[in-house]
Amino acid sequence: MHIVFVSSGLSFEYGGAAVSEASLSGELSRKREVTVLCPKGRYDAKFGKIYGLSSVKEFRLCDIISAWGDSEHWLAKLFSQALLVHINGHWRIQNYLIARFCQRSQIPYLLHPRGMLMLNRKRPLLKRLFNILIGNEIVRNASRVIALSHYEVAQFKPYSIAEGKTI
Repeated sequence: MHIVFVSSGLSFEYGGAAVSEASLSGELSRKREVTVLCPKGRYDAKFGKIYGLSSVKEFRLCDIISAWGDSEHWLAKLFSQALLVHINGHWRIQNYLIARFCQRSQIPYLLHPRGMLMLNRKRPLLKRLFNILIGNEIVRNASRVIALSHYEVAQFKPYSIAEGKTI
């Protein structure tokens, strides 16, 4: 089973989230073929080495857009080999485009919002707009949505996630 693991950033400066993503993808790669995707400029090879990450590919937003129309693009080829895509985070346009690419290609994806579904005090109007336009769709169409605590499950309520999709 080939897994594409989409990280929001793998560098010392991203703290606990980066450690968690690196640890999980590193552990998965011991048992399965895993390719980690990381936004360009958000990957530190020294950090990755600590967690045994050997197959990290940096991408740009334009790579995702190019892959939509070009089946020979490296990203389109990567996704065509994937049996599962694991998306970390929520508030990023690239995660929406990757989720849509998965839907179009009928590739199941897991969403691990990492406590990022809450509309808190930080830019709530922008987050509401994001959700209305694209964010709700990322959550609704995920094969599964991962929560690590009851606190995170409580954040899922406004998203109307189908019963049985939360793990």
